[in-house]
Parts: sequence; C-alpha cells; structure tokens
Amino acid sequence: MRTTITNLNGEQQNCLYHLSKGLKRAVSPLMIICYGHRSVFTYQNSAFSETKLVKKTSSVFDFFLLVDDGEILPDSTLMEIARRNTLAERTGNILIFRQEEVLANLRQGSRFFAGILRKGILLHGNNNLLQQLPHPLPPVCFTSSEEKLKMQYLLKHAQGCMHKMDKNSLEGYYDTYMDILLLNEAAVYAMKYFFLAYCGVEISGDLKRLLGLSVNISNELNEVFPRTTVDEMILFHVINLDFIDEGFCPGPEIIRALRRRVEKLIAVSQRLGQSKIARLLLR
Repeated sequence: MRTTITNLNGEQQNCLYHLSKGLKRAVSPLMIICYGHRSVFTYQNSAFSETKLVKKTSSVFDFFLLVDDGEILPDSTLMEIARRNTLAERTGNILIFRQEEVLANLRQGSRFFAGILRKGILLHGNNNLLQQLPHPLPPVCFTSSEEKLKMQYLLKHAQGCMHKMDKNSLEGYYDTYMDILLLNEAAVYAMKYFFLAYCGVEISGDLKRLLGLSVNISNELNEVFPRTTVDEMILFHVINLDFIDEGFCPGPEIIRALRRRVEKLIAVSQRLGQSKIARLLLR
C-alpha cells in the first residue's frame, strides 16, 4: 500500500500503535509492517435514528510479521497467538514469515517482499535485521522470463480443470465429487496466477485465505463470492471443500452455479493480472 503514517488520522494512528504493541508483546517479531488498511462499515440498530440503523465506519489493518528462524512455534500457532492478543475487529490479514526465507527471496529479487517493504508502514524493526536487507530493495517489476512462464502455467492449469469438466460431461461421465475438486482447483490456481502477477510470489492456502489476502489489492475477486447471504455462504463452503469430509453431495444446480462463478473468477483474475503486467512493462 502507498499509505504512510501521516495519511492516517489520530484515531487510526492510536489504533495502529496499540495493535503493534499487542503483536510485539505476543510473538516478539523481528519486524512488524502494516502493509495495508481499509475502511469497513457496520450497521447497528438505534432507537434515536429515523431509519433505525446507524452506519459506523472503522479501519482494519493488515500486518506482515517477520520472526526469527529459531522460533520453535509453527507459524499457524504464532498467527493464532497474534490474533488473540490484538483488537480482533481491527485486525485484517496477518502474514508471518521466517527471517532467512525473506532475506533469501529478497536476494532473488522477490517483488512480493519488496512491495511490502517499499510501501508498508514500518512499526517495529530489529536493527541487525534492517542492516541485512539489500540496498536498494529489489524493484517491484518483472525480473525474469521464468516468472512469466510460471504465470502461464498457473492460468493454463486453471483453464485445464474447466476443460476436463467439459470433457467428462461430453463423454457422459458424471461425478459430483470430481467436479467439485476440479472447480476448487481451478479457482485456487486462478488466484495463484493473480498473486504472482501482482506480487511476484506464488502464495499457498485454500480459496478462503487467498480471497482474504486479495482484498489488499482489489475487491473484484471477492465480489465473485460475496458471502453476504446464507445461500452465498453455503455456495462458498462447497467450493472451499469445507463439506467434503462430511459426505455432502451438491445437486446439479449448485454445480452449474459454481461453474459460472469459477469461470468468472478466472476471467477477472486474468484481466487484473494482465492489467498489472502491462503497467509493470511500461515502467
């Protein structure tokens, strides 16, 4: 993000200070960076309003934590501890990486880590670590043809999953379980393509995590799966494979609806990715 601390109002700066303090106390990171923030809106019933609803605006902050290689706790545990020791309603995404992984990727010209370090707000930094960062930081642009080939592979894999569904259908082979797996795979790989185009790194995780991280770049991908109603939540749980171990078997209507959504997700990811690539090549 291009945000600096001076762009935040007093309330936001105070909130950021307390969040940073909570993160530092909880997991003792070598570095804390606020790499994104956005406004969220909530509605509450009010007896003093004609509309009976009061709209409230608050800020949500996303954090990048860098921890020592010798930290014995796994990243997932550190993330849970971090969340429990911060203001939950003000904390968005938390990314946790180990020192050597970050330094190694920066030496290889990683756009992902370079982008966070260049545009984020440094809230806490170990002096020894800061001295080890490459100067200047890698540029936030393409550095090799290998990255472009990887992007092509990710996009083709997503599209290939959809073609396999078509092939199975033409051959009269119907397997709901296989269709859900193919749709999930296509959606995840489309998201990986999107992140590689924007950040220069292949980010892992399920569809829910990837969509959650994408809001720091664009809201368009989340709009494909809005999750604003019960029906939308069920649809998303199905595509995210949350019901797969419970033996839930979706009907053909859900499969068709999910197929349309995933096709749209691929198209949006491709459009946003190509737009980013064009901007990078013009620099």
